[in-house]
Amino acid sequence: MTILLDDYSLFSAYDDGMKTLQERVEEVCKQRRQENVEAFAREVDVPLKTARDIIKLSADKYDTVFSVTQYIRQVCLLQLNQGQPKYWHPELKASIIDHFIQSEKDIQKIIQSRQGWWSAVVGFFQWLLWIFRIDVL
Repeated sequence: MTILLDDYSLFSAYDDGMKTLQERVEEVCKQRRQENVEAFAREVDVPLKTARDIIKLSADKYDTVFSVTQYIRQVCLLQLNQGQPKYWHPELKASIIDHFIQSEKDIQKIIQSRQGWWSAVVGFFQWLLWIFRIDVL
């Protein structure tokens, strides 16, 4: 005897139960992804600390949030492209870099120090040029 899911769809609680199940599964997946990113970030703690030190030395050359964030991402990616992490998926590396940017207080201070109207306006134009892949000195 085979019972089909369609048989249960006649019950009023079926749709609510399926919606709740979907939400819980998505919540658990999101939590597991975050745990995985944190675990991988611990694996590359030394290269990211090196990246932090490099960033702190040269961040003064960048005057907008966009430019300093791009610089931070490039330095982190260069550090992650060495050793075993260079074989990791680019999306995983991007997630690790995002986690690093959000969790490092020194990096957050550097980014926050670039915030303001001038930075927003200039950063917008830098972003447009970046979108169109126009390199400006």
